[in-house]
Amino acid sequence: MVALRIEIADDAAGSEDYDTALSYYAKVANQLLNTNEFDKSKEIFGTISKYKDSATLIKECDYRKAKSLFDAKDYSGAEAIYKALGNYEDSPTRMKECIYNQAEALFNEEKYDQARLLYAQIEYSDSKEKAKECA
Repeated sequence: MVALRIEIADDAAGSEDYDTALSYYAKVANQLLNTNEFDKSKEIFGTISKYKDSATLIKECDYRKAKSLFDAKDYSGAEAIYKALGNYEDSPTRMKECIYNQAEALFNEEKYDQARLLYAQIEYSDSKEKAKECA
């Protein structure tokens, strides 16, 4: 289905029917986004920057990718994306949650000095108390 839509979009672009091409590329990008193909979707939205919501949808690709990394317990990877997203949606809170979870993992491994440094970076949940426990 995706390949067919890309072919139709390419044909429309080739015949200078740019509105139809944009529409099909956007459908492909949305379909990829909804099937967790975040990087491919982001690439297409970046290519069709004239599409009405492409800038927001690029951020949405990153946001969903960060959530996917978080769910897979890749807190460092998710943190980096949430940080880059700035104030998009609840990214600042989610970034703190990533740091907190990294600190928790270090705490559970009895790496208290490293955990304390991470807890001290954020105001999230009981991070301040946990930082004191690590001292």
